[in-house]
Amino acid sequence: MSLWSNDNFDILAKLITDLLGVRSDVEKLAKASRSFEELDSKLGALVTDRLGQETESVNLCIRQSLLKDYSLGGETRELIYQSWFRRIKSNLNL
Repeated sequence: MSLWSNDNFDILAKLITDLLGVRSDVEKLAKASRSFEELDSKLGALVTDRLGQETESVNLCIRQSLLKDYSLGGETRELIYQSWFRRIKSNLNL
C-alpha cells in the first residue's frame, strides 16, 4: 500500500494531522472562520507556527491534508473541504 496514491489520501491526511497534533485546532479554526479565505489564512499561520517558514507549496499541501482530515468528520465538513479545494484550484488556475 502506498500512502502517496490518491486512494490513500485520507490515511495520509490523518497521519499528517496526527503528527502535527492539530486536529482540535483545525476544528476550532473551521468553526470560527467566516470565509474560505479566512480559514485558509488561519490554517497557513497554524502550519507556519508548527513547522516554521515553509515554501508556499509545502504549506498548501499541509493545509490541504489538514482540511481533508477534517472532512472525514461528516457530510458538512466534506462540503467545506470541497468548497475550499475548488476555491484554491480556481485561485491557482488549475
